[in-house]
Amino acid sequence: MRERGLLLRLRLSDARHPGGAIHAPVRGLARHRLVRAPDRGARQQQDHPAGVQERRAGARLRAHRPAVNRRPGHADRCARVNGQSAEEAGLVVLTLVQNIAILVALTVVTQAVTRQLEPTSRRRALLLGALFGGTAVLGMMTPFRAAEGVIYDGRSIILGIAGLFGGPGAAAIAAAIAAAYRLYLGGAGALVGTAVIAVSAALGATLFYHRRRTGHLYWWELLALSLAIHVLMLLLQLALPGGRGFDIVPKIALPVLTVYPLGMMLVARLMLDQEERYRREEELRALNASLERIVDERTEELQATNEELEQTNEELAHALAEIERASESKSAFLRTMSHEMRTPLNSVIGFADLLASGLVGELTEEQAKQVGMIRDAGRHLLELVNQTLDLARIEAGRLDFSFEDLDACDVVASVVESLRPQADAKGLEISASLPEEPVPLRTDRTRLREILTNLVGNAVKFTDTGSVSIAVRGDGSRVAFEVADTGRGIAPEEAERIFLEFVKSAETDSRLATPGAGLGLAISRRIAEALGGTIELESEVGRGSTFTLTLPAQPPEAIGRQP
Repeated sequence: MRERGLLLRLRLSDARHPGGAIHAPVRGLARHRLVRAPDRGARQQQDHPAGVQERRAGARLRAHRPAVNRRPGHADRCARVNGQSAEEAGLVVLTLVQNIAILVALTVVTQAVTRQLEPTSRRRALLLGALFGGTAVLGMMTPFRAAEGVIYDGRSIILGIAGLFGGPGAAAIAAAIAAAYRLYLGGAGALVGTAVIAVSAALGATLFYHRRRTGHLYWWELLALSLAIHVLMLLLQLALPGGRGFDIVPKIALPVLTVYPLGMMLVARLMLDQEERYRREEELRALNASLERIVDERTEELQATNEELEQTNEELAHALAEIERASESKSAFLRTMSHEMRTPLNSVIGFADLLASGLVGELTEEQAKQVGMIRDAGRHLLELVNQTLDLARIEAGRLDFSFEDLDACDVVASVVESLRPQADAKGLEISASLPEEPVPLRTDRTRLREILTNLVGNAVKFTDTGSVSIAVRGDGSRVAFEVADTGRGIAPEEAERIFLEFVKSAETDSRLATPGAGLGLAISRRIAEALGGTIELESEVGRGSTFTLTLPAQPPEAIGRQP
């Protein structure tokens, strides 16, 4: 009776609730009663016939339970869907990482293969298109399958990069190769995948023209390109047959809009770095080639110049040899003529002095005047001959010196006294400013007297009114002789010319012209330099001149000949 009552109640419950919404409490109650029975007295109930019948009724009840009561709950279904979506997103990312690795290798290969080709050549476009197309095919060989016939890989990145860096030609070739392979694979997503290929290549080629026009590519432009390509890619998924795209897009939207753009920017950055490095290498090679060309040109010019210089040097050496021979001949002639002229000049001067002295008879005033003119002319000519002979000796390097210790003040005093008659004859005041203490000097007395006589004599000669003075200063190492006058002065442009042979200061008035051959200063400077000294000039036109002779207190050891 208990078993029949239980079955009757269960059947009534099934009739009232055919959906099984309340089956679980009843079933749970039945199981509870059947399971808990052993706890109250399992051994008695197993042996009791009523217990056996009740277990059989429970078994029949489980056998007749509707299948709908065994469906999982909503929470289980959500957990399973979320887990599947996370797994699919991970597979999408993994597939993308594989494709990015392929693309990174492609950047190196692309630059290595195409760097030898012209950027605008058809061969380069064909080669780039084949490389990018082959890479896209390689990516499609390891895809993520979202559904039967629907695959995802990195071809959108590859085709965008092909258009951006290869141009429309390379992008068209790569898109044709990738599209042909995608259609070959077939499936429900073949047409949509081909459309993604075309759109990616077209957008990349569009930015290629922008980059070629502006000459640069900013990071935000790369980001905009990659986002545009993959947003359009997601939109095209909605065109999958059977509404599959509406289920697939939510699963892949996150990696497609984050990882894909980042991957594309990474690959583009690597390509840009490769291009920039290649551009700099090309510039460096061009610069090196230009430098080498310039060096070659300069080398050729230098070689030509060296040849000309060698030829010129040979000509100069030949001319110098001729000049030296001519100079030697001139010096020899001057020495010979000087010696030949000095003897008769000395005789003329001697006889003139004899006549002027009255030893051979008294002379009239006019005769004495004429004899005096003969004597002065002879002395002037003898001075000129002596200067010429000195110049010849200097040029021949045969000017000898005899050094001795002397007091510079004594030499200056003797020179002043010897030239005082000439100064008095012109109404000039001549004086010497000498220190109280002796000024020791070791030099050639004759040559020093010759220089000072020349300097003081010129001062007297070129001074019409005023005075001529000579001062001596010594500091232990050098001795300076300053010869100052209040004469006509020398113009700055004439300051160096007057030290040349046979050059005299230019005279503006021919009436002021003075006698002389223009050898005195030239010989004086050469003798001073030979003694280790210098002659310097300070002058102002109309106010006079100052010549300063400076000699070392002790001559260099290599100069002259010691007594």
